[in-house]
Amino acid sequence: MRNKKCARCKQAKPLTDFYRDKQNKDGYKGVCKKCQAAYDKAHHAQNAEKYRARSYEWKEAHPDKQTAHVRKSSVKRYAATGPQKPQELQAFIAETGYCLACGTTENLSVDHVIPLAKGGAPGKENWQVLCIPCNSRKMLDVIDYRPMVST
Repeated sequence: MRNKKCARCKQAKPLTDFYRDKQNKDGYKGVCKKCQAAYDKAHHAQNAEKYRARSYEWKEAHPDKQTAHVRKSSVKRYAATGPQKPQELQAFIAETGYCLACGTTENLSVDHVIPLAKGGAPGKENWQVLCIPCNSRKMLDVIDYRPMVST
């Protein structure tokens, strides 16, 4: 694998650390991905008001596309959660009766072992009972607190 020197950090890095660029002779950008990301983040923070204004102008100029985008993302979000009813969730919590992480019996909620955002299933086979603090602490991590069942 060939290496290339980043124009910003001056380090020699493998070509996989550079974005492709057909306009450059070697086919890669002169700045590594890490340096480019840092520059982009700083530039966006420095010009946040400009980006916000541009986004607002686009939304005003294209209300139909904005509405379609919001509807599409809402449909995706609600379709992913599945048709759980509050009674179904409460029955599942009552069946377990305690937080599988810390053992408390207060403020219980249903958690997805594999979060929906990471492609987890919305159904009961992906549920576990956690208290709200443990559920919040888990966030998007994939942690299975359910007891192992031997067959």
